[in-house]
Amino acid sequence: MFSEALRILDNNTAKLMADRFKAQLENAKIEVKAVKHELKTTRKEVTAARQELKITKQEVNAAKQEVNAAKQEVDAAKQEVDAAKQEVNAAKQEVNAAKQEVNAAKQEATAANERAENEAKARIKAENAKAQSDARIAKLEAIIEELKNKNN
Repeated sequence: MFSEALRILDNNTAKLMADRFKAQLENAKIEVKAVKHELKTTRKEVTAARQELKITKQEVNAAKQEVNAAKQEVDAAKQEVDAAKQEVNAAKQEVNAAKQEVNAAKQEATAANERAENEAKARIKAENAKAQSDARIAKLEAIIEELKNKNN
C-alpha cells in the first residue's frame, strides 16, 4: 500500500509536472505566435519604412536637381548682370567721351566767337578808319579844288 501510494504520488507528480510543462509549452507557443506576428508586423513596417525612405530619397534627389537648376539660373542671371554692368560701363565711357567732345566743341565755338568778334571789331575799325580817311580825302579834295579855283 505504501508503495502503491508512493507510485500514485509519483504518478500524480509526473502528471502535474507534465501539465505544467504542457502549460508552459502552450504559453511558449502563444508567445512564439505573438512574437512571429510582431515580427511580421515589424517586417511590414520596415518594408513600409524602406519604401518611404526610397520615396524620400527620390524627393531629395528631385529637390537637389531643382536646387542645381536654380543655381544654374542664378549663375546665368549673375552673368547677365555682369554683362549688363559691362554695357553700363561702356555706355558711361561713351557718355564721358561725348561730354569731352561737347566741351571741346564748346571751347572751339567760344574761340570761333572770339575770333569772329575780334574780326568784326577789326572790320568796324577798318570801316571807321576808311570812312574817316574818305572824309579827310573829301576835305582835302575840296581844299585842292578851292585852291585851284583861287589860282585860276
